[in-house]
Amino acid sequence: RELLLRADVPGHQLLSSIAPRALVIVDGVSVAARVLGALTRTDPQSQSSGWLLQKIVNGLALTRISPNVLTFLGLVINIVAACFFGFARGHNANRMFFYAGLIIIGAGIFDMVDGRVARQTNQVSVFGAFFDSVMDRYSDVAIFFGLLVYYARGNRLFYVGLVAFVMTACVIFSPR
Repeated sequence: RELLLRADVPGHQLLSSIAPRALVIVDGVSVAARVLGALTRTDPQSQSSGWLLQKIVNGLALTRISPNVLTFLGLVINIVAACFFGFARGHNANRMFFYAGLIIIGAGIFDMVDGRVARQTNQVSVFGAFFDSVMDRYSDVAIFFGLLVYYARGNRLFYVGLVAFVMTACVIFSPR
């Protein structure tokens, strides 16, 4: 994830020059990170979005939904995004990548609230933390697999290799 989030930072132009199509998803992920990051910051500009996030957590906590279900729903939503990548063709690729980016943002919200719901409902467990970490890696793999399918269908071997490398690095060097 770190490589993808830094691709649009000035001075990190390597990925944008190697894979301009992949930059669409990179921008989608970095936009998602900015949106989701704004929801968790404590500066005055983010107070209203932090309030909104807490309302979402409160509502989910009232339903007594298991945080593990929220985690799994995030995985399912990311698989839907991967399908958008995989089914993209040359004539509709921009639209499909845009939709996939929006779907990834939606999945990120589930990933963001599952731990907070667990803490608020006193359902924190070692298994839950492990499950969240594993499902996050599966989500990453699903998204990258969708990109692999897209590039393989277009016979773009270099991009297939690049995405496969990033996918492998993402799984191998995960923070947990």
